[in-house]
Amino acid sequence: MAEYASYSDPELVNAIRENNTIAFKTLYFRYYEKLFYFVWFRIRNEELAKDIVQELFSRVWNNRGSLDASKSIKAYLYRIASNLVINNLQKQTVERKYLKELPPEKFVTTPNENFDLQEKIREAINALPEKAQTVFILHRYEGFTYAEIARSLEISIKTVEKRMSHALRLLRDSLAPFR
Repeated sequence: MAEYASYSDPELVNAIRENNTIAFKTLYFRYYEKLFYFVWFRIRNEELAKDIVQELFSRVWNNRGSLDASKSIKAYLYRIASNLVINNLQKQTVERKYLKELPPEKFVTTPNENFDLQEKIREAINALPEKAQTVFILHRYEGFTYAEIARSLEISIKTVEKRMSHALRLLRDSLAPFR
């Protein structure tokens, strides 16, 4: 695997297209941790985040013939991760709706009085509209530039700027009591 460690992403993509499993493992180890934290930050469930990232790489391998070395594999991986998270969140929404219809005695709640600022920040980020949240996380936590985000999400840079501005305004408003 060390033989592919110095390969660029486009070189890895070309090797993966030719069914090279070692190149695929190299890509996997290059991006697994970053993708895991990207997914985990959005859903806050370690096992589910691992499952989503595994599903992501499974899809990449199964669709390796359609990979395009001229396009950013990093952006492609994050787009798949984002889509899988959105699908999962939609599934959870349906499940929550179903659970709300159950009688209340089916639930046991335990109050948690230990909320700290980090928890409030996480909650505020999770409460952002999906599109603004994606742009915010990609920029602030993954280090993507606005141009990279625009390419990855197939939107204009102006749209990225508007979504980031919207996210920051909402975060400022929701976190104002904690200043």
